[in-house]
Amino acid sequence: MKSAGPLWTPYEDERLRALAFSGTSAGTIAAQIKRSEAAVRKRAARLKVLVAKSRLKAKGNTARVRRDVEILPGLCHIVDCGSAGTL
Repeated sequence: MKSAGPLWTPYEDERLRALAFSGTSAGTIAAQIKRSEAAVRKRAARLKVLVAKSRLKAKGNTARVRRDVEILPGLCHIVDCGSAGTL
């Protein structure tokens, strides 16, 4: 099966990993590496990298962000584990 876009370079993969690790949203990563948000999410899934969801602008002056994150032992310094405990 042929790829829909250009092949990902090792540099882009490492950039995606680094930005995702720092908590950067998929939309921001996409803009920085000049790929679509869908392409970033798909590549992140292939690399088994968790990326934050992009902020959605709500009607009015409020915005909500929903982050579905998996808390892994040793990663509490990245996300606020609060009283989540360990797995």
